[in-house]
Amino acid sequence: RRSSSGRDRLPRRGILRQSRDMFRKPLPTTGAHKLGGSDEKKLRKQIVAAFPCAGEDDAMALVPKKAELSLQKLAAPSRTQIYVGDGQPVFYDTSGKGDLFPTVFALWRAPGMLGEPVSVLGAPVSKFLISGADLMLPGVGRVPPVEFGRGRLFAVVVPGNPAPIAVGEAEMSSAEVRDAGGAGGKGRFLKILTAYRDALWDYAASHASRPRLVPNEGFLEKGVVPLGGAAHDDDDVEDDMKEDDVDEDVEDNEDEEADREEASDVNDAVAGLSIEAEGADEGAEGGVAESVAEGAGVVADQTPHQLTVAEMDALIESAVLQALSRDKTVTDKSLPMLGTAFWSRHVNPCRPAGAPPLDIKRSSHKKMSALLKHVHKMGWATCKEDKRTKEIAVTAIVRTHPDLRNHVPHETAADADAVAAAAEEQERAGRVDFYKGAAAAAGAAEGGKPQPLRLEETYKPHVNLTRVLEAIDAPTDALYTGQEARELVVKYVAVKGLDAGKSVTLDPQLCDALFKGVLKKGDAFPTHMSKSDVTKAWLNRFHPQTAVVRGGTRSVKKGALQPVRVESDRRGGDRRITRVTGMEAYLIDPEELARTLGSKLATACATGELEGIKNVGKREVVAQGNAVEKVARILAEWYGVPSRFVETADKLKGKGKNK
Repeated sequence: RRSSSGRDRLPRRGILRQSRDMFRKPLPTTGAHKLGGSDEKKLRKQIVAAFPCAGEDDAMALVPKKAELSLQKLAAPSRTQIYVGDGQPVFYDTSGKGDLFPTVFALWRAPGMLGEPVSVLGAPVSKFLISGADLMLPGVGRVPPVEFGRGRLFAVVVPGNPAPIAVGEAEMSSAEVRDAGGAGGKGRFLKILTAYRDALWDYAASHASRPRLVPNEGFLEKGVVPLGGAAHDDDDVEDDMKEDDVDEDVEDNEDEEADREEASDVNDAVAGLSIEAEGADEGAEGGVAESVAEGAGVVADQTPHQLTVAEMDALIESAVLQALSRDKTVTDKSLPMLGTAFWSRHVNPCRPAGAPPLDIKRSSHKKMSALLKHVHKMGWATCKEDKRTKEIAVTAIVRTHPDLRNHVPHETAADADAVAAAAEEQERAGRVDFYKGAAAAAGAAEGGKPQPLRLEETYKPHVNLTRVLEAIDAPTDALYTGQEARELVVKYVAVKGLDAGKSVTLDPQLCDALFKGVLKKGDAFPTHMSKSDVTKAWLNRFHPQTAVVRGGTRSVKKGALQPVRVESDRRGGDRRITRVTGMEAYLIDPEELARTLGSKLATACATGELEGIKNVGKREVVAQGNAVEKVARILAEWYGVPSRFVETADKLKGKGKNK
């Protein structure tokens, strides 16, 4: 096996410029032809010659004997050729002259063919790569400790999941990466050439052979998460940066050195609260003792540990540093930000994963104002008191402060919650709906019933509800069910002591939330309302939305959900037809619906574009004969669309019914 220290994979620059944006749009494919045994042997030799880290075993895994290997060409003027093995695009050649580039499908078969992969900072980064973004140094968790130049190809992985999610070309050499600060520094590190769920992946999803589309259960529709929801280890994230810091000039002033030592003490204190097995001292008194399942890193059930004041202080300061240094949502545009909002939106979610919720009253600060004054004194941020509300707000972040720059990032509770939620969704989500076009139609022809449909009615808060939600530490941009939305106002009334028996006393915040922008100028604001009227007025301030879920696909529709319309009509004289529109809102593919109706009704079906500016991108399914009742029944029984969301209109009044 060749050493990873061999020559870099350096394709021609012109070819790379052509291929960078090629797979963000549907592929304009033309002809394809099968390759024989001699072509397979030639391709294996090309793989071994082109990729120094790929051996004979990797070449055989990429191009197995007796595999269905074909060469797919793209429409002119492109010269790109795609090598397709068993329905999966494994390599592409942008010049048509043997310049091979691997896809994620190839890396799933041979993960080591590009050498040690680049690791992103965490699972949330994957959704940006999937949507077409390049990989910047702030999103890198670990860079392979090898010397490389510009143009080197790297596989990209999510910590805790060994299967690559993208292939990228280095736009910085190893020396330039070190100069930029290593992982977490500044600059564009990788230009992503191809990634999971791009046009190459869509090609496989539409292939009639229905190939495997994901390597493991961690690959979701909108991102990639660690296997089993396991948290990744960040111990090696900043290794390169620390090596450079050893040689830094040590002639700093005493105050800056003291600040750095204090920040280090905070990180050490948090490290002492680690839930990892290696960090637990079984004989220590008053420590956080966890029993970890061997080899799995899963914390066993145990009695919750009551944190000391010093431990709570360490957790809070670590979360503050994490929020100020790594949380990209705290942008300059979002400032000034009230202290309560800063705490609920950023500090508490940025506590280390596995740590209990932060409690300011159990710390030495006791009050939010004292904590913000401490942050201001440390020089991490500028905090000032709001003259109107008397609340302290964060007005600016000192991003160049040594404590923020030297803070070692940790996995946060918000990241862990996102991983757990995604894993739960993945557990109940199927994969059939990942297939498209011919692949979906093939599945329907094989008798595979579509994934169950689930409709979730949710509510998005109006901007005028922000102050009320912040007062009870509730997210202001989340989607709530009807019951959850009602509980929010009940909680606020209880917290503020506004319950007056059968009525509710309206304080200024609640009054603004209910009536600001509703009452006309000059109208008097009420001071008391019945509980039922408060609940009704509260719900009226939410924007209704409907989440449509089918298998692993989720779509949120604003406002009322439009029904599927099934109507009979005449076309070309006396030819009777049944037209179906609006099925896309319920995650029903028109092509697959046409194939299903054709099979179940034993009649000819076709799809076409809907006319009109408002219907751009929408399609209709047309079936021969008058089959309004049967189509409505198929939509309800086969696709799970509730009958109240199926609108029928028999314009032919029963004439020409499909028997």
